[in-house]
Amino acid sequence: MFRGNVWCLRSLRMVMASSVRKTLQDSRCVFSMMKTPSVFARMHSTLHVRAHRIPISRMCWNCKAYLLPNELICASCSAVQSPPASIDYFSLFSIPQTLKINVPELDKTFKRMQRLLHPDKHTAAAAGGGSRGGGGHSSAETKTSQTNLENANQASSFVNEAYGALRDPVSRMHYLLMINGSAVSEETMGRSLDQDFLMEMMDCMENAAVSRVGSAEFHELQNSVEFQIEELYVNCAEAVEVRDWPKAQSLAMKINYWNRVRTILEEKIEEHEKLEARTKRLKDAKEREMENEQQLRKS
Repeated sequence: MFRGNVWCLRSLRMVMASSVRKTLQDSRCVFSMMKTPSVFARMHSTLHVRAHRIPISRMCWNCKAYLLPNELICASCSAVQSPPASIDYFSLFSIPQTLKINVPELDKTFKRMQRLLHPDKHTAAAAGGGSRGGGGHSSAETKTSQTNLENANQASSFVNEAYGALRDPVSRMHYLLMINGSAVSEETMGRSLDQDFLMEMMDCMENAAVSRVGSAEFHELQNSVEFQIEELYVNCAEAVEVRDWPKAQSLAMKINYWNRVRTILEEKIEEHEKLEARTKRLKDAKEREMENEQQLRKS
């Protein structure tokens, strides 16, 4: 009995000693990896991706760390990445695919991204050259800086394009429909809407073309157009929420027609303002001419 207990204690000590040695080895391994930031960063990135079950589709071109789908600057080495072809504008800004977005938050995210991605931020580094001993950059550093600049140009342009598409409500609507297979085109608009609505739109366009800017009829038509667009947009947003894409597409087509009426009215206002400005310039010129004639007569 005593010998059996001694054997158990010895076995337990051996197991514990082996466990301690393994722990020390792992600690030394981690410590040595921490001495090499890029290696440690890759390990951290791998653990993060696995822990959050993020699909692995991209790796940093510089340090080979795993990247999030919308990551344009590597969190491990700060290298600028080229925008992935598969990402949509909503995912780029980490917002849901809906028409009801937080525009102020979108503005903040856009400004933050542009501060990091603007090509001017990377131009100076890319322009450096020469040898390390001469105070310049090595060829490897110069190549890295140039790659960063090229990627920054692409990424900045992509972010600008995405921001413009999502910032405007109508373009946001069309983009959302497009990426979900319900794009609005001239062909679909012509054959998908009922004839009564099309006739109504023709009448509205004619009224917009002949109405006089500043008249009661003009203001009434303006208010009607804005009301119709706003109401249709709300209904379209509700259809998007339930993923009723055919209904959302039909509502978007109607918004397009009302936007055409709005465009006619806006063009008439712009033309009217130009005419008024021209008339004012001619009047001012005539008054100056008369003043000059009076001064000449007095002299």
